[in-house]
Amino acid sequence: MNLELYVSYITELISSFLKNENIKPLPSGIDINYFFSFCKFHRLENIVYLALKNTDIPKELRSLFEKSYFVSINHMAKQQYYMEKVEKAFEDAGIDYFVMKGKELSGLYPSEDMRISSDFDMYIGNEKAELARDIMVNLGFTIKDYMDDDGHDQYVIDKTILCELHRVLIQSDFPWKNECNNIAERVIKCEGNNHRYKMRIEDFYIYNLAHAANHIKTAGVGIRIYTDLWLIYTKYQDTFDYSYLNEKLRLANLTRFEECSRELYLYWFEGKTPIDSTVMAMAIFVAQSGWMGTYNQYSSAKLAQDAKDNSSSTATKIKSYLDIIFPTYKNLVKRYPNAKKHKVLIPFYYIYRIFKSVFGKDKGAKRVINEITAGDLEKGKYILRLKKDMGL
Repeated sequence: MNLELYVSYITELISSFLKNENIKPLPSGIDINYFFSFCKFHRLENIVYLALKNTDIPKELRSLFEKSYFVSINHMAKQQYYMEKVEKAFEDAGIDYFVMKGKELSGLYPSEDMRISSDFDMYIGNEKAELARDIMVNLGFTIKDYMDDDGHDQYVIDKTILCELHRVLIQSDFPWKNECNNIAERVIKCEGNNHRYKMRIEDFYIYNLAHAANHIKTAGVGIRIYTDLWLIYTKYQDTFDYSYLNEKLRLANLTRFEECSRELYLYWFEGKTPIDSTVMAMAIFVAQSGWMGTYNQYSSAKLAQDAKDNSSSTATKIKSYLDIIFPTYKNLVKRYPNAKKHKVLIPFYYIYRIFKSVFGKDKGAKRVINEITAGDLEKGKYILRLKKDMGL
């Protein structure tokens, strides 16, 4: 498939739609099924559907988009209902919080149904996490993860509605972690609320930039987050405190990444030719990543990272397989919580892991092993070089 054709059309389509400009028809020769799948791959199906809704598109494509759209807006309506219940409960209980990620970003769009969110995220910090847990249970949520090592607690209701309550903003140990976590100390109280806060606009931009950097460092990130960043920049570029913004970007080690990211979204949505050659390579990487990156990108990059000076792909893959069968203590107890409570059982859990992994009973391990096998050392080396060129 001609990836550039699909990316250039979709980004121009989104730009035209959000600017209330004329919508160009589908390019000739476009594959309908691939076009729809590519939109879903980047979680852009809603906005693309709404952009094309009043144009002459093939019935088959319209049907694919409509089915997906009505499923997603039903899910989003449920999300909103439960989020409002949580907000009210937190207000009543005196828990300070702010909404983050998708539900906050959707407010940048002319209508919130343009941006799909798989869950809703709120920051509450550590102090009242236990009280928040009790409230969530009283509201009917089931605890999925509580007090895990990832810095957020997860709750599920109505089978498919996921809420993440964050204790920190950035969990992974990346160079921007400390500075970005300081953002929580600089939030501003929302009018009409006693306990709801929001980030100042510069921090809102920095955090979402860091969120993109997190995903690229791990596996990749797609076009949707660059649409978000473009909308933040477009809305606030004339009111940013650039002295503050640039200093915080410097402290977060995100200056170079911000420059590349800004050139990328201005290229896609404003038609500005990038000055930096890295940006074009970045555009291809993001287009190939989907909304959350691919495991092949992750496994290839990890393969290259693990290889270091070893040029043997086979030897590195064997090491990766052993890491799955013999995970670190931290990863073992996360998978098997009883091992933390009863440390005498740890050797038996390792034996159990061997049997499950080797004999294919552990579907998760088997899937990861298959994906590691598909990892490409040379591709991984290229990805690591590209990340370095981006400032990551």
